Amino acid sequence: MRIAYRLYAAIVPAVLGVLLVAGLSYWGQYGRSTPVSVLLVAGIAALVSLIIVWRNTRYVAQRIEALATPEASPGVTLPAVDEIDAIHHRLESLGVEAANAAENARKRASEFEALVAEVAYGSRKRVEEARMPVHILLTAQFGELNENQEEMLGAADSALTALDDELERLRTIITSAVSNR
Repeated sequence: MRIAYRLYAAIVPAVLGVLLVAGLSYWGQYGRSTPVSVLLVAGIAALVSLIIVWRNTRYVAQRIEALATPEASPGVTLPAVDEIDAIHHRLESLGVEAANAAENARKRASEFEALVAEVAYGSRKRVEEARMPVHILLTAQFGELNENQEEMLGAADSALTALDDELERLRTIITSAVSNR
């Protein structure tokens, strides 16, 4: 049963009491006698209502006590006025811990972005360095290249172009991630 339902159940005795007082005031007038069945129902209803309220109140109190105990909230060192203060203090400390964790995550993400950007930039430089000799060998031949050599140089040039395009996409992703923060 949810806590809200348990707390709402605590008003049942008040409603029952109002109904019983209304019934007893009607039958309790001079010249009328209260039927035994009404008194019996009133007694049983009051007893059942007392049991329900006792159980619900005990359950809620135990749950609050469990939340407020030092074992459940290890960061509580200040003396609390009651359990609610201990729970409030624990929630505040959890909020501070969450903020610190978020800040650490942002710092690590920034470091990661910087490292990836550095690797992407360095890789693009290496691609350009490898591209130049391949381009020279393909355009200004220093002797006869056979067909296999031309195919291998063409494949290397295509691979370098594809790698350069992928590194450019990686740089774009990093740039957009940094600017979206």
